[in-house]
Amino acid sequence: MDEQRDDFFYAEADEKEVIEVSKGKWKVMIVDDEEEVHEVTNVTLGDFTYDRKGLDFLHAYSGEDAKRLMKEHPDTALILLDVVMETDNAGLDVVKYIRDTLKNSRVRIILRTGQPGQAPEKEVVRNYDINDYKEKSELTIQKLFTVLFSSLRSYRDIVTLDENRLGLKKIIESSSELFELQSMENFSPGVLTQLMAILHVAETDESSEASGFLADVSNQDRVILSGRGIYEDKVGASVSDTVNGEIANRLSTAFNEKKNGYYDGNCAVYFENRHNLSYVAYINLSRELSEWDKRLVEIFCSNVSIAFDNVYLYQQFSNIQESAILSLAKLAEYKDTDTGEHIKRVSDITSTIAKRLFEKNLFEDEMDAIFVEHVGLASILHDVGKVGVPERILLKPGKPTDEEWEIIKQHPEIGGDILNKAAENLEVNNYIKIAADIALFHHEKYDGSGYPLGKKGGAIPLCARIVAVVDVYDALVSRRPYKDPMPRNEALTVIKDGAGKSFDPLIVDTFLELFPKQP
Repeated sequence: MDEQRDDFFYAEADEKEVIEVSKGKWKVMIVDDEEEVHEVTNVTLGDFTYDRKGLDFLHAYSGEDAKRLMKEHPDTALILLDVVMETDNAGLDVVKYIRDTLKNSRVRIILRTGQPGQAPEKEVVRNYDINDYKEKSELTIQKLFTVLFSSLRSYRDIVTLDENRLGLKKIIESSSELFELQSMENFSPGVLTQLMAILHVAETDESSEASGFLADVSNQDRVILSGRGIYEDKVGASVSDTVNGEIANRLSTAFNEKKNGYYDGNCAVYFENRHNLSYVAYINLSRELSEWDKRLVEIFCSNVSIAFDNVYLYQQFSNIQESAILSLAKLAEYKDTDTGEHIKRVSDITSTIAKRLFEKNLFEDEMDAIFVEHVGLASILHDVGKVGVPERILLKPGKPTDEEWEIIKQHPEIGGDILNKAAENLEVNNYIKIAADIALFHHEKYDGSGYPLGKKGGAIPLCARIVAVVDVYDALVSRRPYKDPMPRNEALTVIKDGAGKSFDPLIVDTFLELFPKQP
């Protein structure tokens, strides 16, 4: 690590939080109930510097003061700690509090005592996690300087190791998380978030000093895909319209030279994949990157380039599935001209409901981001089974007979069979498999009185429970050869009254929230 850095970052014991060390100075806490000790230490060490950083003194006059200050200042580098204060073991209690309660293993603790018999050195060193034991009488100015140098050097090295370990941990975690994101819409913000996390940019920091964006520079448009800080509202904008000449030049250099560029408090990070697609991230950090930071970025870029390939291939596969779905949908539309607009509306409303359910954290065991992405498109095949229903019945202007109705009721099984065969050997959570569940089960009812299998409640797949609400609503408000459209408010009342009977109540609630009676 670069020893000239003015700041370090390190992880809490549980590695969930990154805490910034005091910039410019080392925090040193003096814990002693004698005012004179504080004054002498201040005077003696007032001009002390290590690694171009001076000292920032914290003063505690009791064990309880020390505990409070340590909780408020977890980035304290060194504690000069008296043993006997308000109690004979007050200092030792502070040690246990710091190590056991606060779980702070980084701060260096030097025990100072004027009464060595009260706390024998051998016993204290054996039983308490301290870093040195000194009698006040032996702490000459020279020895005090020596103690500070060795303690601060040790603290700095521990912080550096923690920082490096945390950076590598974030690389591993980010790689795992990014490989799970399969759409560019989710992937690009993920790349930016993970890159900024590796560089220790707090996710809640919205200042201009902690900003960044990721742009697609594969073609002349050079569009921003995701942004943080001052670039958060620039998604979809062109890079040339967003950044000034200096930043644009840095991005161009990264793109043309196909390598990362590091500047004072900023970096331009270049990604590419095997399909000639290129991306550049620009991060504004307001601090100089260390050599270790740069190394972490290089490792991250290598992993992300592979992930970009995966996303690209996944999108190509998704496009193939979409084409297959649209082709199958044309079959149903070919036989029933009313079906075309109906399936488009069902797709739009289904997608809207699924997104809202996901935002509300409902049905967490049954849906994820991929489900939300797929279910709208998959729903357009809900009536594909009508290809097996004779046109004379589908296009009949009057109400179907009982015999004709039984033929119509066969279309869910026909559609489910067609799509399940198409989905063989595919992953579970894909367009065709979801479409198969929708086609087979969208006429089931929540109370078990539906068809073709009489499924009930949660036994009906979530995708079909959503489409059941949307399909009935759109059928009610649409004109058919055998009926006129129902007024919108009346149709919404039918949906509301069907909660718990025909429909899942939570889905009905969300539907009515999105589509209230009053326009």
